[in-house]
Amino acid sequence: MPEQGGADTSGKGDGQQDPNHQFNARLYHLIYGLAISLAFTVADFAFLWPESHFFALLFLAAVLSLLAIYEMAVVYQLDPKWMAGTVAIIFVAAGISYKVIGPNPPNETETHGWLVSANEPTPGPVCKGDVVPADPFIVFAGNMRFMIQPTNNELRLVAIGQCKSFSIVRSPEGIAVDSEIFDQSGNLVLRIENNEFHAVSGKISYTKRPDRSTLAVYDQKGAELLWVHSINSRAVWVRGVFTCPGYAPVSITDEAIAGMPLTGAGCVTAPAIILIR
Repeated sequence: MPEQGGADTSGKGDGQQDPNHQFNARLYHLIYGLAISLAFTVADFAFLWPESHFFALLFLAAVLSLLAIYEMAVVYQLDPKWMAGTVAIIFVAAGISYKVIGPNPPNETETHGWLVSANEPTPGPVCKGDVVPADPFIVFAGNMRFMIQPTNNELRLVAIGQCKSFSIVRSPEGIAVDSEIFDQSGNLVLRIENNEFHAVSGKISYTKRPDRSTLAVYDQKGAELLWVHSINSRAVWVRGVFTCPGYAPVSITDEAIAGMPLTGAGCVTAPAIILIR
């Protein structure tokens, strides 16, 4: 008599899985993994990213690595070296992203912040009839171009008495601005050191910052005391009214310095351009 039930000829009883079932399982894990990745990415950029770019990218790389390890080990059962390579690629990509994007900008207020260089082209021509060193550091003022000498690390555009009215300093990051601004009564209203500014609350009317590369400061009557724009890491544009207690003010406009129109015929490279003692 024939045996009851017969023999299994489907090929599924010897440990083999149905290809359709295997495909559906992998598709399910893929969609599930993508959904989790998307959810963590949205939460990461919504909550952690505004606080710290570094930790946001680090957290995202860790989550993606764990998901990749699970998929490769449990679902696809790949060799551990593939998992290690994938994790390395994820963290390298996170590191490159941080290098390109950079850290979070520091918190700023109306009276405290930083000048950050824009990435605008330097207005040209830089000089007329002069030999210009490679990558000069330049201050644009009064329709003239004032250049740091290659052998100097500082250009004192305005120095009145003992006051450091306006200077630029060569630094590894580019131009650093130093300035002291006083009002007509001799009160210090603004100090800039290494691009970090502190305005004295109650001594100024307001500041304007259309972007992080520009700072404008106005006195209590609404008159402009200082306007400075960091064009790029090697060029700055400035105008303002500079003074020091006991000395007459020096005015720099877009057309003249101290009331003297300038033609922009060349670069000036003296270490102190306007020096009043």
